[in-house]
Amino acid sequence: MVELNKERFEVLLEEMRSNFKLVFEKFDIIDGKFDAIDNKFDAIDRRFDLVDRRFDLVDRRFDLMDRKIDNVHDSLKREIKTSNTILDYKIEEHLRVAHAS
Repeated sequence: MVELNKERFEVLLEEMRSNFKLVFEKFDIIDGKFDAIDNKFDAIDRRFDLVDRRFDLVDRRFDLMDRKIDNVHDSLKREIKTSNTILDYKIEEHLRVAHAS
C-alpha cells in the first residue's frame, strides 16, 4: 500500500477541495442556465396567455356581431310582416271599394 505523507495528503486534499469548488461553480452556472430557460418559457407562456385573451376578445366581438345580425334579422322580419299586413289591408279595402261600385 502507498503511504502518504502529511504534505502529500494536504496537497491532494486541497486539489479535491479545488475540484469540488469547480464542480459546484459549474453546477451554479448550469442552474443559472436552467433559470434562464425557465424564464424564457415563462415569457412564452405569458405570450400565449395574451394571445388567448385576444382570441377571447375576438370571440366576444363575433358573439356581439351575431346578436346584432339576429336583431337586424328580427327587425326586418317584423317590418316585412307589418308591411304585408298593411298591404293586405289596402288590397282588401280596394277590393271592397271595387265590389261596392
